[in-house]
Amino acid sequence: MVLFLDSGVGGLVYLEEFQKRRPDVPCHYVADTAFFPYGTRPPEEVRDRLVALVGAILNRGLSPEVIVVACNTASVVALGALRRTWSIPFVGVVPAVKPAAARTRTGHLALLATVQTTRDPYTDDLVKTFARYCRVSRLGLPRLVQAAEESFCSGETKVSRVIREEVLPVLDEDVDTVVLACTHFVRYRHLFSHILGPSVTVVDSLEGVVQRTLAIYPREQLRAREPHPGEEDVPRNQSLLFHTGPLSPGQSCLAERYQMQTLVLLSEVGPEPETSPEDDPAALRETEGEVLSP
Repeated sequence: MVLFLDSGVGGLVYLEEFQKRRPDVPCHYVADTAFFPYGTRPPEEVRDRLVALVGAILNRGLSPEVIVVACNTASVVALGALRRTWSIPFVGVVPAVKPAAARTRTGHLALLATVQTTRDPYTDDLVKTFARYCRVSRLGLPRLVQAAEESFCSGETKVSRVIREEVLPVLDEDVDTVVLACTHFVRYRHLFSHILGPSVTVVDSLEGVVQRTLAIYPREQLRAREPHPGEEDVPRNQSLLFHTGPLSPGQSCLAERYQMQTLVLLSEVGPEPETSPEDDPAALRETEGEVLSP
C-alpha cells in the first residue's frame, strides 16, 4: 500500500498518476484540511504536525510500504524528521529546479510556490546547486493555492482567473521556463501552458516523484502476514480518505470520484490550530504576488 498526504487536495494528482502505472496497488490519501494551508505556517509547526499526522495514521493500523509527502512545503521542512522517526521509505516533492535549469534558453526561471517554499533555505540550496547561472524569480501565491483547493470539484474558471491576475502580469518578458513548485498547481499545468503561451515551458515534479515511488515500491505481491495491532479495523482492499477537518463544498466529490471510504483523524492528531497570522485575508494580499530573487 502507498500512502499519499498533503494539507489538502493537491497531492491527489500524484496518487492518480501512480495508480495509472500500478492499478494493482492500494493507495490511501490523507488531506490535513484542519491545517490547510501548510505554506503560511512556521516550518517547525508544519514539521511537528507531519510527525503527529503520520503517527496517527500508523496507529490506525495502516502499514504503508511507501509514504509520499505530496506537498513541497511539507517535504522541504519535514522529510528529515519523518525519516529519523520511522524506517518507512518517504518520497518527497521538491521544486523541479534542476530540469528547469536544463531547459531554459534565456536563463531566467520563475518558481511558483507557497510563500514558505519561496523563502526556505532548501530552495536556496536547490537554486545554488542546479541553477547557479540562472536568474530565478520566486513568486509566492497563497491566493492561487486557495483557489486550487476550493475548485477541485467545481471547474477551472477561478483558477484560470487567478493565474491571469496574479502570475501573468508579473512575469518578466524573458522568463521562458516556469516551475510549478506547489502540488496544488500541478493539476492545472495545462492552464499555465495555455495562459503563459508557447514561448514558456512549464515544468513540475510529477513524473519524477511517480518514477521514484515506482522504483521503491516492491514489484512482487505483498507477502501474507498477520495484521498489526488495530489493523483488523481497517477495511481490506478499500481505499481510504482521511481528513482532519471538515471538507469544503469544493471537495465534496472526493470520496465518490476516487471511490474511497472517508475517515476523520481530527481527535487523533490534535485540535485544529489557531489561525496563522498569514491566513488573515489582509496578510495574504500583502504576500501574494511577492517576487523574490536570490
